[in-house]
Amino acid sequence: MLARLRRGGSVDAGFGGGTVLLPFSQRPALAVDDRGRALLAGDEKRRKDHWSFVLGRRTRDGRRDPAFGSGGWARAGFDGFVSAAQVLVGGGGRIVVGGPLWRGKRYGIALARFHAH
Repeated sequence: MLARLRRGGSVDAGFGGGTVLLPFSQRPALAVDDRGRALLAGDEKRRKDHWSFVLGRRTRDGRRDPAFGSGGWARAGFDGFVSAAQVLVGGGGRIVVGGPLWRGKRYGIALARFHAH
């Protein structure tokens, strides 16, 4: 769940109706771009031993951003299990999601680069 809080700590009902439900099983990685849009990175199982980073972008008022990816979501698939741990926003619309990767008994780091356009 994602919510925006006001200065006094109350939930801002103008942001996604108060709360936004997210499709991730774990806590998402979160960043905010220079336009105030929230970027949320999580992971999902695509098929046996194949997982994807899932990156969603929300507008300033908490709605899914239809200009990003497919209906506000973008994916990067991996052969193995990945867990989105960090999302970083760089200049020129570059977005990078990173986290651990497990393939059988081998461990590594998975990185995926997305574009904000």
